[in-house]
Amino acid sequence: MIFPPSHWLRVLLHLCAMSLFTVSLASGMRLAADGDWPLQEYWSAIAPQGDMISWHLSAALGWLAVSFTVSLAWLKKRSDRTQTRPKGFLIRALYLILPVQLLSGVIFYLGIGAGVLDWVLATHYWCALLLATLIVAHLMEQLALRGGRFLPAVFIPRRFSQGLGLLVFSCAAGAALWWGGGADSQALVVAPLAEKVRIQIDGAPDEDAWANAAPVTVTTYQGNDYDAVIPVEVRALANPYTIYFSISWPDAHADYSHLPLQKTQTGWKALHAGFEKDDERVYYEDKLAVMLSKGGGFGGDNSVHLGGRPLEGYPASRSGRGYHYTTDGSIRDVWHWKAVRGGDMAVLDDDHFGKPEAACAFCPRYKAGYQPDPVEDGGVRQNWEWFRTSGVTPLRTPRDGPGVTKGENAMTWYGSRAYTAERDETPVGDGLPSVLWMSHYEGDRGDVRGRAQWRDGRWYLELARARETGSPFDIPIEDGVFMWVAPFDHAQTRHAYHHRPLRLRVSP
Repeated sequence: MIFPPSHWLRVLLHLCAMSLFTVSLASGMRLAADGDWPLQEYWSAIAPQGDMISWHLSAALGWLAVSFTVSLAWLKKRSDRTQTRPKGFLIRALYLILPVQLLSGVIFYLGIGAGVLDWVLATHYWCALLLATLIVAHLMEQLALRGGRFLPAVFIPRRFSQGLGLLVFSCAAGAALWWGGGADSQALVVAPLAEKVRIQIDGAPDEDAWANAAPVTVTTYQGNDYDAVIPVEVRALANPYTIYFSISWPDAHADYSHLPLQKTQTGWKALHAGFEKDDERVYYEDKLAVMLSKGGGFGGDNSVHLGGRPLEGYPASRSGRGYHYTTDGSIRDVWHWKAVRGGDMAVLDDDHFGKPEAACAFCPRYKAGYQPDPVEDGGVRQNWEWFRTSGVTPLRTPRDGPGVTKGENAMTWYGSRAYTAERDETPVGDGLPSVLWMSHYEGDRGDVRGRAQWRDGRWYLELARARETGSPFDIPIEDGVFMWVAPFDHAQTRHAYHHRPLRLRVSP
């Protein structure tokens, strides 16, 4: 064996391994509950809720430290040329499966090997179940076949004289590799832009200045198509007053349909496939979200809380997938581009994640800490008063009669008229847009300008925002700010994501 019986480091590593495995398995169950895995419904019922991504990735760091310590001790033991007792099948299997499990997790976190990430994720899932089986079998072996006589050597330390240097060295080396090697984030260098150079926000980054901005690609995954990998390319420019982003990502089809209304024999209905539970995955527009934060913690800087009821005393998540919110009073700045709602208005929805809001009896959806920035006027609204799965009553119809919006996905409030059943001459089978454009956002919610173009199977989005808005709901653009991107492929809430954030490197 690597350590003698009752060696304090052996006891410590066993206790750490058991604790880390419990945390890893429990939090991993919650992550798996959001995917298309066998036993998914079972994990959803028993897994803990809350900031599980942070718990899972923090446990992974602990596993790396334990593995590094054991590896160094094993190398030292081999160099001593001392005889060791042959290991049994279960221990050999654990030593084989655990490195595969850790390696698959590291690959997935770093987003490398985009073409095989679906296989990497499957390997990670099945290795976790196999490890759980091996650990239970190992414990049963100790209790049943050996009468548990080796268990005191696992839990009761007796020798404290050796191994401290090994433990300190392995922890220091692991920390140096993590932070010194840049594993915690990926640098996005913001290229300087002269004040006199003008950037046209039109979704076509063809100005000469963009050639000076080095692109960085982040690999996002587990979106609406759970197994699909979406690489997102990001470039940035900034002058002393404004920052510009060019963001592009592949998408085979541009989706503009957003819960369209359809006339039926019994009235109007909104086409949907999950909207009533906040999980529409068919009749929805393409979107992209950008999140900024002063911290780079796991789980979107601790703003992702998974489960059907992660907040005690608040409404349950209708999708069962959880909420975005913060627990320390801080905010995460969120910019939300939507292909239909806001596309023609050349503005993004400037929102934030903050503390959970109180429940609202008349609000169509409880969103916890995901809230819009204050708005003075403008915006969009749905073309119904209340959504019901059985049917809706439109608010507005085309001013010039039925048929004029055929093929369109939105209409303006002032270019339409109030709906009345008496004037409804729409033929059965025809439709109406569900999106009503009011006017441009005025106020804090309209701080971010943006336009996108779709061409040749790819979205191209350009954004601009003042580096300092003065709003308590916005993150100032400065060196060291962390950034995440999340593409939505015709999905309401199921966006692809990445764990490892970008970190802006901005010249003074």
